[in-house]
Amino acid sequence: MGRRIAVLLAQRGAAVAVAARSADRLKNLVDEITSAGGKALAVRLDVRNVAAFGPAVDGVESALGPISILINNAGLARFERAAQATAGTVEHYNEMFNVNLRGPYFLTAEVGRRMIERKRGGQILNISSASALKPMPGYAAYCASKAALNHFTRVLALEWAAHQINLNVICPGHILSEMTREFVGTDAGARLRETLPRKRVGTPEDLDCMVLALVSPANRFTTGATIAVDDGIAVS
Repeated sequence: MGRRIAVLLAQRGAAVAVAARSADRLKNLVDEITSAGGKALAVRLDVRNVAAFGPAVDGVESALGPISILINNAGLARFERAAQATAGTVEHYNEMFNVNLRGPYFLTAEVGRRMIERKRGGQILNISSASALKPMPGYAAYCASKAALNHFTRVLALEWAAHQINLNVICPGHILSEMTREFVGTDAGARLRETLPRKRVGTPEDLDCMVLALVSPANRFTTGATIAVDDGIAVS
């Protein structure tokens, strides 16, 4: 999803900084964007390393100028039933919250602080999950981390409204992605599809419309919104 969003914004004229742990994958993405005439910068970053956020943002702004759009997309899910949790699963729990909540929280704070100082406003979009809106058995920790992401987005939307910074969150449904691709191709994945309102999974492109609407400079009036982009899962 992050790859698609980066390409999408670059196609619309944005200078894009893409961040991930893998330098090779970042290079491939930057090459794809620049070969199509866009402008992109690779930033090797692990969202679990909060101490790296300040230097990373410094590097982006030095190369591309002040950040006006931030999209927090990193995510991690694990299937672990709470009744079977032991001391050995604490590490898994902590890692999910570090990636899904702690990282976005502190990166948003780092970028938002600079937006406030510049008095130029901005758009911040967090990528959550339909599981933050509708319980998913076996994913209690994941659901909780994404629900927390939704609520912290709403709180900061209130705190930063006077600074003309919009914070919104979208909750994708089942999207074919790196995190879900293996599962979708299994028998269990086929059974899951049969339970969905339209018996299908989406693609990253299915998020395009909402992403563009929320991060566009034309968005002057939407902040604090939690929007399901889930093909009807939350209302099923």
